[in-house]
Amino acid sequence: MANTLAVRQNLRLRIDSTWYVALAWVAFAIVVNPVGNFPLNDDWSYGIAVQRLLQTGQFHPTGWTSMPLITQVLWGSLFCVPFGFSYTTLRISTLVAGFIGIVLLERLVRSHGCDARSSALTAAVLAFNPLYFNLANTFMADVPFTAAVLASVWLFCRYLNTRRGVWLAATLAAVVASLLIRQLALCLPVAMTITLAAERRCVQRKRSAAPLWIAAGSIVACAAILRLFALWLEARGALPATYHAKEMAALQNLLAPHGLFTSIARGVFNALTYLGWFLAPLLVWRAPAVYRRHAGSRAGRTLLAALVLAAVGGTAVLLATHHPMPLGWNIIQPTGVGPHTMRETLVLPPSAFPRAPLVFWQVVTAITLFGAVMLAYELVWITRNIVRRVMRREGSALLSVQVFLLAAVAAYCAPLIIGGFFDRYLLTPLALLAALIAIEDQQEAQAAQPLDAGERLRARAGGGAARRRVDVIAWALLLVTGVFAVSATHDYLAWNRARWQLVDELMAHGVPIGEIDGGLEVNGLYAYDPAYVEKPGKSWYWVNDDRYVVTFAPLPGYHEVGSAEVGGWIPNYRTRVLAMERDGGAPR
Repeated sequence: MANTLAVRQNLRLRIDSTWYVALAWVAFAIVVNPVGNFPLNDDWSYGIAVQRLLQTGQFHPTGWTSMPLITQVLWGSLFCVPFGFSYTTLRISTLVAGFIGIVLLERLVRSHGCDARSSALTAAVLAFNPLYFNLANTFMADVPFTAAVLASVWLFCRYLNTRRGVWLAATLAAVVASLLIRQLALCLPVAMTITLAAERRCVQRKRSAAPLWIAAGSIVACAAILRLFALWLEARGALPATYHAKEMAALQNLLAPHGLFTSIARGVFNALTYLGWFLAPLLVWRAPAVYRRHAGSRAGRTLLAALVLAAVGGTAVLLATHHPMPLGWNIIQPTGVGPHTMRETLVLPPSAFPRAPLVFWQVVTAITLFGAVMLAYELVWITRNIVRRVMRREGSALLSVQVFLLAAVAAYCAPLIIGGFFDRYLLTPLALLAALIAIEDQQEAQAAQPLDAGERLRARAGGGAARRRVDVIAWALLLVTGVFAVSATHDYLAWNRARWQLVDELMAHGVPIGEIDGGLEVNGLYAYDPAYVEKPGKSWYWVNDDRYVVTFAPLPGYHEVGSAEVGGWIPNYRTRVLAMERDGGAPR
């Protein structure tokens, strides 16, 4: 009977940590209501590629694409074959990929020694991240790419623990699938090569060099795949006009040394601030260990004071200069999540359209600077520990996993920091850093445990209250971010639903799409033209005549001809979207 109860309790804990966060995420995804046959952000372009594949059997992306995308298109098509094409179906495909990514991250940290408590928080940090939650409710490539990278990472970590060739082969297949979503997956074979090279230094009895040569060869193979893929598209007249835009931006910065330092400094600061905010719940767990590590010496106390001063001073500077979070590039905006892509953003001041409360962003700024300082410290500390153990030849499968995660983050972020990036590109390093920090925390906790069983019990009893306080703070930080992620995503879907309702009504009344400025998604879907030349006085996104404009706020020279309620959860989004007609109605 006792054995049966133990098995049941074990199973219950395993089910809790593996599924509760993911199932809670699904429940909130249903609550925000992702239903609606309309595109969001840039996914109108990716949806067109799916439609073309379903109708013609040919992969032919639009010119508004800067990545291979083919894995993403095949994934979306897989769902559209039985259910028919719609943007709702495509969003469901992304939600499924997002669910898989959450489970993979939890399994990754759980299989490397993290307990249920740590695994659940790590998974929740990704699941309820504003970028992840918002983008999972679109057909943007970021969440499927992150899930594909996590699959590659999980498979390679399985190989590192088992040394079975089948896991290495599966890893390479997953890497190619990731690469054919976004070129940045090239970081994976680079990290694999670094890991296996470091491992060969550590082991006393040299293993076969074949896996190392395979990993190194896969770098060349992946680069060749990308080149051949681009040539294949070009030969068919299907190479997007913006396909090489990111590489050209990075190359341009590299060839302009006077601006390279500024680009790198800006990129590092932006990455640290956003990742510090997102990882704050996990970094709070690390704070007591950081204090114990350094409080016993004068130099250590000086370091702690410097960390506190940097966090407080950085917060004060950002608030005093009226530059609170977010820094405002792409998904997370002062308005919430999801870019505002309608006419008023180009001609009216920011105060003209809904914004999240300023006090919220002030709190987030304080959390962000704490997280950024802690993350910078943790990266230095973890890197130092890893390098020391490699140099001392203290090899283990767990060390190899840590080397791989750290190398993957470095290889992924390097081109972004040089070439510039959107906030949504940080989802992949967020997931990898969350795993790295959780594994490092668990490893240090186990190393600090007394060997004597009685001492372990006394230490656990004495530290229980402190641990609970840290847990409360960590989950409270996650709650702040999670509530924002869910509420803002609901409102993003709500105002887009209202926007498309007005566009559909205008078209139902006989207004041609050529006379409507409905925003980036509307004009991209119906009027995209790679040869379009921007017209003075009009929005840049393929607008021919803006007799009718869909907007949040009244525009000078226009009068209201329709409106739709948004019904947002954030107070500022309890508003309307307006359909405006130009006074006089004459084309211009």
